[in-house]
Order: sequence, then structure tokens, then C-alpha cells
Amino acid sequence: MATWVKRTIKVFNHDGFTYYPKARALVRGERSVVLQPIGNVLFNCLAEAKGKTVSDEVFLRALHAFDGQVHHHSILPMQMSKIRQALDKLVKKGGTYIINDWGVGYRLGSKHVTKSPIKVLHGPNNKQLTRRLETLNGKLLAATA
Repeated sequence: MATWVKRTIKVFNHDGFTYYPKARALVRGERSVVLQPIGNVLFNCLAEAKGKTVSDEVFLRALHAFDGQVHHHSILPMQMSKIRQALDKLVKKGGTYIINDWGVGYRLGSKHVTKSPIKVLHGPNNKQLTRRLETLNGKLLAATA
């Protein structure tokens, strides 16, 4: 007698597209793309983080767990570029892409910026810097609108 095991399929939805990790597929409407194996490992890290920044170290550990090889951090920008190209095939304007939080890592975000892209720490000694950053913030938000 055969026993059936109920398996749950991990699926992530974000900003109008669906990601199927086992199939390495990104789907939006009738369009779909298949990620390369290394890109799939990296995108899976981003999807599981749900918009939070994933550090380079976490990506490198995930890649090592995937293929047993030691990867240099310089592989990440190239692979993120390939993932961005895959996402661009799904999205005409607006939509989802990979955000590089410089010096920290990457996160899954949206091209429609709703929050300030620059966080300013307010203090007594940085009022002039705060004004300059707020001006820059306004220009960045206007450019992404």
C-alpha cells in the first residue's frame, strides 16, 4: 500500500510576480523566465528576506552550501545584474528589481520609491549635511517618479 506525503511548494509573491524556487522560475502574468542555478540561490535568499537587506556574507554562505565551492564577493554584482536582466524581461515599466545597499548587501525592492532612499541621522553637528542630503533626496525621488 502506497502512502502519500503531502508536500508544500514554496512560492514567493512580490510586487506582481511569483517566484517558484524549485523550478527556478519567475512568473508575471503570461511571461516567465528561468534563472540560472547560481542566480536562483541568490534570488531565493532575497525572497526569503522579504525586503530586508541580505549581506554579501549570507549570499556567499548560501552559494557554498549549494555547490561546495568558495566564491569571492566579486561574483555578486555580476550575478545580481543577471537577475535584474531576468526581471526586466518580466516588467515593462515600474516593477521589481534588486536594490544594492552599498557596503551592506542587496534587497528586493520596487522601482516605485515610496520612502526616502537616504536615511539621515539628526544631531547638533550635522544640520548643513542634513539639508544637503534632503535636497539630494528630493532629486532622487523626482528622478524615480
